[in-house]
Amino acid sequence: MEHAALLTDGDAMARPLLQRLAGDGNTRWGVDECRVVRSRRHAAHPAPGDRSAWLDVCYRLALQDRDRGTRHALWLYAKAYSQGRSADAFRAALPAACVIPGLGEPVMQMPELDLVVWPLPNDPVMEQLPALLDPVAVRPHLPPAAMGPKGSGIGEISVVRYEPEDHCLARIATPDAATEAAIYGKSYAGERWRDARDCMHSLWCTGCVDPHAFVVGRPLGSCPALHTVWQAEVRGEPIATRLAGPHAEASLDAVAAALAALHAGPPIAREGSPAAATVALARTWCSALSAADARFAADLDALLFHLVRGAAPPRRVVTVHGDFHADRMQWWNGRIALFDYDSFTIDSPARDVAGFVGGLLCRDDDSADWAQLAATFVTRYRAHCGGRLAEAELDWHLQLALLREAHRCFERHRAGWQERALRALIIARSGLASLPHRAGSFL
Repeated sequence: MEHAALLTDGDAMARPLLQRLAGDGNTRWGVDECRVVRSRRHAAHPAPGDRSAWLDVCYRLALQDRDRGTRHALWLYAKAYSQGRSADAFRAALPAACVIPGLGEPVMQMPELDLVVWPLPNDPVMEQLPALLDPVAVRPHLPPAAMGPKGSGIGEISVVRYEPEDHCLARIATPDAATEAAIYGKSYAGERWRDARDCMHSLWCTGCVDPHAFVVGRPLGSCPALHTVWQAEVRGEPIATRLAGPHAEASLDAVAAALAALHAGPPIAREGSPAAATVALARTWCSALSAADARFAADLDALLFHLVRGAAPPRRVVTVHGDFHADRMQWWNGRIALFDYDSFTIDSPARDVAGFVGGLLCRDDDSADWAQLAATFVTRYRAHCGGRLAEAELDWHLQLALLREAHRCFERHRAGWQERALRALIIARSGLASLPHRAGSFL
């Protein structure tokens, strides 16, 4: 645990990671940047005898090859152990590693930090990634739209997002194809690709007939062998960027209209979670946060009391995105392009509204009045859904969303996470009362 601050500091980890990859006498390779893309802490205080990793970290290294004058991106997945347990984990991981990376070994141990490290395309769970990320191996699995005349080759494959042991999103350039400049392949651990495929297709069909609905990149099929869904490229302006500019209110209105259309549309998701399961998850989050920092105790007690007391079946259930926030969307040709189809479920529409609002309230930059924009969004959504949004449910889901945000701060374990988590909890205790009053709004 003593290495926590070091492991989540990209600048500090650049040198030890490069030394392990290239060796002590390295003069060929340099690091332009080492960025922590994702970190996840599993427990504040692991139980005695727990032999599992207590922290996962995903790094992206921007490397320079001094001999060839080229630059490369390298993704690393590291699992941190305690009391020397990385040695056993390293031995257990060896049989699963099967691809020699361009730099380093398929799986490596850093005993001085009690780490086990996998360079992409190696992943301890997703054995299909070597084929997905190799230009030759992936060709037989690509949809026809990706192939140029007479089956000409594909271009560069770049990793857009990588969540170790969960999913990997790759962009595959198709310079000779007649219809697509690039396609995206999202590969999953397990069988979630099937639900993502079905949700994407339903959204595509709705977007073709409803000008207010979300749009998605054109579905291009799927590949069961790679657990991958293929999709055409969409290149728009991030919604978060537009919200910080002069088009903020128009963008919010478009997002609210598209979300209301999703909630009013045909079922997409297959099942939902009962309120009791959600409350149980909230208890788990509170327990982890309480163990991590005693300063959270009073806010957590009050928040959990409210969540337990207010838990009830929703008055209206619809298909919801499930993890709806500004970073999931782009402005594209005057419409809202939606990404990520992994979390769709059946629940109250207040869940998506609260998720979006909570995300705005927790933004830590001052490029916009995020609280005012959050209040505006609620007002616009109410107008587009005909007022079918129970205020008590919205308040409950907003407090739950902010608790989740506080727990995410704990999981990511970045410098200053306690302050960000405490801020989310303080806002959560106020719920809807934290939003500023607007003339003509419901607040």
